[in-house]
Amino acid sequence: MIQTDKPISSSGYGIAIISAQLFHEQCKEHKIRSKKMLSYFDKNPYLFYEFAAKGAFIPISHIHSYYYQVFFTIDDNRQTPEEWDFVPTKETFCLEVKDGALWVVSFEQLEAWNYKDLEEFTAIETYYYLTYEGEKQIAYKAAKYPIANGKYKVNIIALRKKEVEKEEKFREGYAFLLQLEKVATLPNSDDASQLDFSELFA
Repeated sequence: MIQTDKPISSSGYGIAIISAQLFHEQCKEHKIRSKKMLSYFDKNPYLFYEFAAKGAFIPISHIHSYYYQVFFTIDDNRQTPEEWDFVPTKETFCLEVKDGALWVVSFEQLEAWNYKDLEEFTAIETYYYLTYEGEKQIAYKAAKYPIANGKYKVNIIALRKKEVEKEEKFREGYAFLLQLEKVATLPNSDDASQLDFSELFA
């Protein structure tokens, strides 16, 4: 299982899994100069679906503005660590990795898209916060995960921690597990805009 110790802020009420090089290539191919990629996709929805179909990114929207841990497995069907309850999705998605990594970014970062930031760093901080015990922690709006190049079928599982202090729930209580399965050709991708994680927060 691949993970980092960097909680991702969902500022903008969403996060996205991005193949940064491929995303950048798609922007160049379509001569997109806008940095506000979410706004651009709203105005050009056909490109939203094209980017997703080509494996450039998977948006996870309609979630609470919390901090999320993100885990990846590759060709491994284990669902969750024992301390988590899981909320699986029925949809299937795809990603293509071209530069040995995937990025998890907040919608806030996607609305201020800058490929050079992702070339130069392995994580982008957003702000500090104090835990319930008074410890200083860093929240991130982007973090890099090493993933081998290739095409992947992707399933998403939302995670809810079984035991967590109420005051820490929005910082430590939720996560996402992305199950990657290496494939020869990209599968058809479902519509990520229809993902519904309301059950996660019930």
